Amino acid sequence: MGQAKKKPHKLKTRIISGFTTLLLLFAVVGCLYIVLQSLSKGYVEFGGTSLFRVVTGSMEPAIPVGSVLVARDTDTEQIKVDDVVCFHSRIPGSSGVVVTHRVVGIYTDSDGTLCLRTKGDANLSVDAEPVTQDNLIGRVIWHTGDGSKMAGIVAFLTSDYGFLACIVLPVILVAVWIFRDAAKNIRKEIHLVEEQLEQQEKEKKEREAAVAAAQSAEESAPLSQEEYEQLYAQIADELRKEMEQNVEASEQNVSEVAHEPADQDAQPADEADAEVASAPSDEGEPVQE
Repeated sequence: MGQAKKKPHKLKTRIISGFTTLLLLFAVVGCLYIVLQSLSKGYVEFGGTSLFRVVTGSMEPAIPVGSVLVARDTDTEQIKVDDVVCFHSRIPGSSGVVVTHRVVGIYTDSDGTLCLRTKGDANLSVDAEPVTQDNLIGRVIWHTGDGSKMAGIVAFLTSDYGFLACIVLPVILVAVWIFRDAAKNIRKEIHLVEEQLEQQEKEKKEREAAVAAAQSAEESAPLSQEEYEQLYAQIADELRKEMEQNVEASEQNVSEVAHEPADQDAQPADEADAEVASAPSDEGEPVQE
């Protein structure tokens, strides 16, 4: 029951962890993309839509300084008078700078190129260089107003602190998250290895106990009829061999006794008789003188 509840919890935790990691990765990639676009183009462009932040007051009061505006990629043929457009400046000294001005006139030059004459609402004079399809970025389709919170957020994100918040902090969070998951996986692997070692040790002890029990049971178990007969035959054979060895030893002793010489103190019969014959007799004849 506890394991059944634990598995859905683990699955939910993994889903949340993976989703959070993906969000952080997307945030880091998005911030990097914005920074690279800003450094290379001076604005952010994605799928034909460009995002700008106004840094001068040439379009005030319609578009205040700090406003955020969105421009859509548009052909010059679709531009009308009074449209606000974004383009790259061709004026010497500021060539390539992104400018946002209003279209005040449209004409075709001698070679058939459609040209847009532009002017800032706060400026007194028309721009010196016309806008053509080559340097046109797009037509402004939306912009924030004065005191917009979004403009404040964009202003913060484009500052040094915003860079730290958008790039450095997400990278640190992703690194910490990845390292945390890696450390967690390492701990799980170590725990799994420890459990496997404990299981192997437990199985080893169980096998040793089983072997010892089997040996003890084998030693204490009564002999079978066949084992009894084998043991009886072995004992009888050993007794027979021992009796044969004792009989051989006895016969050998008897043989040695039979072949021993007579006692040296006993004299031969012939010598004894001779001594008796030569001995003088008290009742014999007298010795003649």
